[in-house]
Amino acid sequence: MIEQNRIHPPQNWQSFEHLALKLWGEIWNVPDDIEFNSESGSKQKGVDICCVPKNEKNYFGIQCKNTKLFCKYGKIQKLTKATIDEEIEKAKEFTPKLEKLVIATSFQKDGDLEEYVREINLKHIKSGIFRVQICFWEYFSRKIQEYDNIENWYLNNQNFASQKSVYISFENDKSEKNVSPEFIKNNVTYRLQTDTEKLEEKTAFQKAFKEFQNENKSSFINRIFNFSNKISDNILTSDKILINGVDIKSQEYIESTYPKQKLDTNIVPRILNNLIKDKQEFSFKLKIKNDGRSGIDDFKLSFRIEGDFESIQVNPPRINELKTYNATTWINERFGLFEPSKNFIIQKDTSSSKQIIVTPKLAKEGEIKIKWTLLARDFNDEGELTINIKPKYIESQKTMYVLRTEDCRNEIQYNHKMIEGNFHLNW
Repeated sequence: MIEQNRIHPPQNWQSFEHLALKLWGEIWNVPDDIEFNSESGSKQKGVDICCVPKNEKNYFGIQCKNTKLFCKYGKIQKLTKATIDEEIEKAKEFTPKLEKLVIATSFQKDGDLEEYVREINLKHIKSGIFRVQICFWEYFSRKIQEYDNIENWYLNNQNFASQKSVYISFENDKSEKNVSPEFIKNNVTYRLQTDTEKLEEKTAFQKAFKEFQNENKSSFINRIFNFSNKISDNILTSDKILINGVDIKSQEYIESTYPKQKLDTNIVPRILNNLIKDKQEFSFKLKIKNDGRSGIDDFKLSFRIEGDFESIQVNPPRINELKTYNATTWINERFGLFEPSKNFIIQKDTSSSKQIIVTPKLAKEGEIKIKWTLLARDFNDEGELTINIKPKYIESQKTMYVLRTEDCRNEIQYNHKMIEGNFHLNW
């Protein structure tokens, strides 16, 4: 049995209507009594196929809406609420009166349209009008496999295997990707600072500044420290120390610095170096594989990114790659495009996008949906990929000093890991 998501709609409306006729002939158990309704056009009155299903007394009708082909720079045709309303109004003129109308479409599942049709169906039931159901291509591909004769006919007689077909995946050939970013889960205690802790903190910083000065021997750094040493005595004995007009010895300013974190005296020297947040970025590539029996040319892959994340971007080229860099992938906010300069894929060959970088939100579990549409000269397809984000946590204890007893408490906080780093050019 072929995978459900590997069954594609027919490439023309005649074949689609023929499939609908044979499939609902089986579903309604009337394979020999289901028929096309008149010629195409206004005489159909919103019904392409009709019959009286087994064990029913009234007519059921089917209105077919197949996805029409479009060229690379054409507009994607969409099924709209207005079109549904129009076909339902036409079906009200069908004679004899319908018991049920099925809107059968090769479009991908649309939750808004499903909800819209359900509401119409309830109104019709209350008013004694025919029931309404909408069936997207997912319904077709599932039902095709329930009837062996239909599956064999569609896959063989309709020469399904020779149609153009693509498989869109991540670089590991999977349609789903799991990532587990690591964050810090802090059990935070807010309490008063003891006199001993104040002394230890002061001593640690003095030691750290000396070590930092010894490690940075440039004349500029030395001039700053020499200047600080000369004026430090005067500053410490002054009643006020004004920085940008703010007295940093005032009670108001001191209170504004709280709550403040208790520092591990063993890591104070690192604070003076470049500590940066490790935001746990992860990456992926989009991969197109031609798994049909004919080449696909003049194509591009557009995609929309849905979900909760901090940012997403294409990995930029290094400076030494700028002259030879071939841009094939672009992302603007939540919309992306992959269009290689050599946009022809022979059978069984693949083409991959540039690396795409995602920055997840802090301690946020969820999923990202990448809804893609492949546009080609005489072929189109659409689908979605999923990235599951399930964070892992490193348990940690943290102490925050407060000034007042009533501010003492315990709580949970989530933070990024901090790593030592240096600012540098992307060579």
